[in-house]
Parts: sequence; structure tokens; C-alpha cells
Amino acid sequence: GKHVSHIGYQYHPLAYPKITKAMEPFVVVIEPREPGEIAFNNHRGEEFVYVLEGVVEFHSGDKVVTLEEGDSIYFDSVVPHGYRGVGGTAKALAIIHRPN
Repeated sequence: GKHVSHIGYQYHPLAYPKITKAMEPFVVVIEPREPGEIAFNNHRGEEFVYVLEGVVEFHSGDKVVTLEEGDSIYFDSVVPHGYRGVGGTAKALAIIHRPN
């Protein structure tokens, strides 16, 4: 069967193996799930997400934003945030900046 991660996202790092970096780029596979099952996460810094395929529902605080292929969002990642795929698995480019 299809591998499903317990958090609903699979992160594939793009800048490995550079150890100390201010930005961390990933391709994220975002699985479809119910809104109540979204795993939220927060960290210092900022995050940029660009949807490569599918539809992503972004949740942050009380805000819910639907992002389609070619849409992007830039946000302060200290606010708890999470995503879910809508109508299937989605894929996005995520660039996470963590200040030193």
C-alpha cells in the first residue's frame, strides 16, 4: 500500500548535505486528510510555500487559505500552521528560514 506518514507530510530536502544554512528548501508531499487531523507545527523564522501540483488547504490561527497549482504563501512560521491536500495528494516547494 501507499506509505502514509503519521503527520501527513513527507519532506524531501533539496539542499542536503550542506549543514549550516539559513534557508532549508524541501519538496513536501501533502496528504489528503480531514481538517481535524491536521498536524500543526511552529518554529522561529519564516516560511515560503509554492504549490507544484494539486490543491493545498493552509491553516494558520483562524485563517484557512486554499492554494492551487502556481499559488504561493509567505508567512511567519512562529504561528502554528498546518496543511492538508484537498481532493488528493498535493506537492509543494517549501523554503523554511530559521534565524540563527
